[in-house]
Amino acid sequence: MSPVRVSEQRLLANPDSGQLIMHVLYDTPVMQSAAAIVCDQLGASFQADLQVQVLWSHFQHLADRRYSREAAEVAAQSDVVILATVCHEALPGTVARWLGSWICQHHKPDTMFCGLFAQHLDQEPRLPPLAALLEATAKLTGREWLTGWVRRQVEAVQPPTRPTRAAGSNTAFIHSPLCHGING
Repeated sequence: MSPVRVSEQRLLANPDSGQLIMHVLYDTPVMQSAAAIVCDQLGASFQADLQVQVLWSHFQHLADRRYSREAAEVAAQSDVVILATVCHEALPGTVARWLGSWICQHHKPDTMFCGLFAQHLDQEPRLPPLAALLEATAKLTGREWLTGWVRRQVEAVQPPTRPTRAAGSNTAFIHSPLCHGING
């Protein structure tokens, strides 16, 4: 199945639309689950004022050039971009190339970029070396930078056959690894 075209999904927000759009890029089901919790908490803060929309992209989908280009366009117009990863030293090549193309996009003002990292329970919370690269990326795109850690085991959600609302969630959707494309 080929990736779903972003333009077909009409995901780009109008600044006056009353929407909060979050785009999550993740590498594992555990980090996807952790990002879903962050999105739910952030979405709950704005739920009365804004319609919250969460878009999901697995790292492996960024290998497709068209998908990667469209994901960069959508992320540039998203209010919040979250990169949730177990990586600490460096990103996979496809994700690093995606960051480069994302930086070159025209970005929506007053936005945020968040790095969400896995951390072993026995380790002291500290920023991994990768955080410096992502912070520099945030500065280049004019976004506020925020970091977070997953310090306990987050239970991975068993993905359904198609995207559905997460249990008890008002905002987050679970992205099936069998689907391709943003929220695909």
